[in-house]
Amino acid sequence: TTTKLAVALARRPSETMMKSARRGPPARVLAAWWCLAAGSLRAATAFVVLRPPTTTPGGLLTSSHVPIAKRAPAPVAMSIKIKTGTIMEQFEREQLAKLDMDRPYFQPGDTLAVDVEITEGTTTRVQQFAGVCLKRAGSGLSQTFTVRKISFGIGVERTFPLYSPIVKKIDVKRRGSVRRAKLYYLRKLTGKSARIKEKVRGLAYVARQEEARAERKAQAAAAAAAAAEAAAAAEGEETPEEAA
Repeated sequence: TTTKLAVALARRPSETMMKSARRGPPARVLAAWWCLAAGSLRAATAFVVLRPPTTTPGGLLTSSHVPIAKRAPAPVAMSIKIKTGTIMEQFEREQLAKLDMDRPYFQPGDTLAVDVEITEGTTTRVQQFAGVCLKRAGSGLSQTFTVRKISFGIGVERTFPLYSPIVKKIDVKRRGSVRRAKLYYLRKLTGKSARIKEKVRGLAYVARQEEARAERKAQAAAAAAAAAEAAAAAEGEETPEEAA
């Protein structure tokens, strides 16, 4: 058997090694010995591991534990990765910069007075809706906030778009101290138990937010003034052809 295996290895080494690997551990060790004699350490290691080696279309021995240097690299598909929502976020930032709306910083639990424009037939008037901010939702231009008030013993809630043109003004009457972002528990409370304590700590953060808002407003005003000056300068300049 050893002589036949030696002759077969000399004629067809790859096919003979594969058959020897399938016969069992003794034949696998013998095939590894012949590989070591031939000077192929990697091919010999392939017969020692538990998993039998496989062959490639080129006739080279390979295994999950033995890399092949002559293996051709697989083609890499070129893909362009674009973050979802990047264009819309940039568009929203530009639109927010163009909006001439003064929206104060407020959180759920604050007492707000919202001036809303109401159209009745052909007349338009501004109505004030005052209550506790129940929650804020959304982001960017689609932000909304819900205000809850008690009218004749009945709870009334109304949701307003933050940047809607019908919301003329938002005035923060009182800062509330709460630990939640959604104050749904107020729906089950009445009387004194539905009151919210006034915020005493954390007012420095609110002041910083107001300063940042004022700074952004000043920058927007300066940018608008610079754009108006540039437009006026462009209109005032005459081209040589027009002067002639």
